[in-house]
Formats: sequence, C-alpha cells, structure tokens
Amino acid sequence: MKSSKKPRTVIQHLTPEECKKLLEYAYRIKGERGLMIKTLFFTGCRVNEFINIKKEHIYFDERKIFIEKGKRGKQRYVPIPQFLRDELKTYLDGKPKNAYLFENSQ
Repeated sequence: MKSSKKPRTVIQHLTPEECKKLLEYAYRIKGERGLMIKTLFFTGCRVNEFINIKKEHIYFDERKIFIEKGKRGKQRYVPIPQFLRDELKTYLDGKPKNAYLFENSQ
C-alpha cells in the first residue's frame, strides 16, 4: 500500500555570499529593511514570530529575544550575536517599551 504523504520539499538555502549580497542591498534601500533582514537571519525566527516581537521582549544584557508566540503557541528564547544586539539597541533607543520591533509604516 502506498503512503498518501507528500514527499518533503527540500529547502534551498542562500549561500553565505548570497546572504552578504542581500544584506548589503537591503541596507542601501531606504528604511529599516537591512536591520529587519539581519534580525531574521541571525535569530532564525519565523515571520509570524518576528512580527510580534516588542522592545520589551529583547533582553540586551543577556543577548536574547523572547518569542512569546512561537510555533504551536510555544514560547522560547533565541540568542542574538553582540553586533546585532548593539544595532537593535541603537535602533530602539527612545522607543516605548511596548513598541513593536518594526512597525508597519503603510
């Protein structure tokens, strides 16, 4: 009897060089796209997790981000590298504690 399951799709990952080019391009574009993409790359967050991150979820001293609504409703922490922590801290300086990491400007 044949299985009715579909074969798993193989995800094509960007090479390190492709990642570098994408980030360089994103930082040249007006707005926060570079930091957004860098944050996604270096946290491994899913988009639905990413859009719910608030300033209060970022623990700068511990270099981690709290994911309140993860896959299947689970909560977790994701580590962030020092350079990303520093950039996020500068970017969020002066914003209210309950502000979303990136607000939709449209």
